[in-house]
Amino acid sequence: MKVYAKLKAIRKQKHLTQEYVAQKLGYDPTHIGKMETGKRVISPDVLLRYKDALGASDVPLTDQEVVDFESELWSWRDKINNWLVEAAEECQPDLERKAELSQERDLLILYKLISISFYRIKNDEESAKRVLKEIARNLSELSPVNKSRFLIMRGTDSMHSYRYKAAYEDLFEAYIISEKLRTTSFGVLYNLAQCYTIFGYTYKAVEFILKARVIAKDTEFILNQTNVLLAINYANMGMFEEAFKTLDTCVELEEVRHSFKPIIGQIHYAYAYVLMRMGAYDKSLEQCEEAIRQFEYGDRNYTVTLLLKAKNYFKKNNESLVIDCLDEGISLSKDDSILQIEFLAIKYIINIHEQDSLDFFANTALPIMLSDMRYSMIVEYYEIAAKFHKQQENYKIAFEYMELASKYMKKILESDL
Repeated sequence: MKVYAKLKAIRKQKHLTQEYVAQKLGYDPTHIGKMETGKRVISPDVLLRYKDALGASDVPLTDQEVVDFESELWSWRDKINNWLVEAAEECQPDLERKAELSQERDLLILYKLISISFYRIKNDEESAKRVLKEIARNLSELSPVNKSRFLIMRGTDSMHSYRYKAAYEDLFEAYIISEKLRTTSFGVLYNLAQCYTIFGYTYKAVEFILKARVIAKDTEFILNQTNVLLAINYANMGMFEEAFKTLDTCVELEEVRHSFKPIIGQIHYAYAYVLMRMGAYDKSLEQCEEAIRQFEYGDRNYTVTLLLKAKNYFKKNNESLVIDCLDEGISLSKDDSILQIEFLAIKYIINIHEQDSLDFFANTALPIMLSDMRYSMIVEYYEIAAKFHKQQENYKIAFEYMELASKYMKKILESDL
């Protein structure tokens, strides 16, 4: 049934006259008659007013409204991607109403998928997880495009829970689908690059970051996120000059846009990371302090920066300050088992008898790290342990730790190249 015919049917079903509707809309009754017979085009704005007059929330959108609705959804996503929270909030109620009126299942799913990102920028994880579960119940019915989008969202959700192996499995499946459809998005490329960075697969990380940068080139906010990750991977490759050039670009972009504190903090963190990799520990610590000033006390960015501070103090042989950072980090990371393991592993190396340290690592830390493919973390642990025992002149034990570090580094390289 055509929309105009359905409007007429609903009006009669509710025993309302054309005169009543005309009065509500401010039109002549003959005008209403022409709209109800299709002789006069009903604009989207008038249609919405007509529906309100009838109390007819179940009238579907017109073809033109569907086209406009899809365009509005992509515009909403752009606002969300640029963290324009107030602008995104203004759009949401109207988009939710149109989603309910839409008979296009794919558009309804698209609205729900974008709404997950919307809830996340508002720090409403409960609503984001609720919508994810709603969509997951009907996963087999999704079109390939929406299945890919859903897998990206679920992969992102796993990343927020620091379950990178699960995230990688969803994201890589989404990447395969989107490559076939030629719809590969920034989100799947960037999040896969994050997973590869965590796993220590530096070359794969850089490959996917560079692909993501091509898509991000017109969006300064996500371009800076990409550049921060790229600089960290350049540092892991020993390409320090390239890392600094990339971060300097971030600073230039931030100077021409409204400063967003978490991104400013992440830029300082990346500078600190590069400087630590270079051995410039004092300068790295200065950048850590700058980063911490931008983060909220206790959030993950803040806690990860504490870990970087601890590593700098460890490399400077300042044991008391290392312990201070580790104790604070252990307390703050109680809800993040992987991050807490990193703090505890270093503390066990420094404070506890050799056998206790080995038992803790073998029985507690290593299984968790392996289950989430944290090979780079394992290598770093062994390198820290080797350095500590070398300082204690326990050369045999230091050598054994370096052998273990080499074993897992080889595993990383075999997977990365």
